[in-house]
Amino acid sequence: MILEEIAMKTRERIRAAKEQLSLAEIRAKALAMDCNTGFPFEKALAEKGISFICEVKKASPSKGVIAAEFPYVEIAGEYEQAGADAISVLTEPFYFQGSNEYLSAIRRKVSIPLLRKDFTVD
Repeated sequence: MILEEIAMKTRERIRAAKEQLSLAEIRAKALAMDCNTGFPFEKALAEKGISFICEVKKASPSKGVIAAEFPYVEIAGEYEQAGADAISVLTEPFYFQGSNEYLSAIRRKVSIPLLRKDFTVD
């Protein structure tokens, strides 16, 4: 049931996003970005026996808000300092209270690989 609700909200988000940017604009933005073809995420996890992917998550459907105060950039920095191999960042806004801004801001702070966790339905 919850996955059906998440899928419905995701379709609404995608529909709204498509109204904001055309496919041509999205392509142009993607092509203008720096490409990272080194696959650092896979490499980070393959280099040693046990790897740690730490998660930045404000809320969940089952637990509700996990942390009202949510210094996500500082949390990610602490994960990196503690030796995390990668960081998973929740970006789904309705059920996990995530944001694409979390991912962008965390990228500016840390150098380890990031994984964007969201739902894509199109």
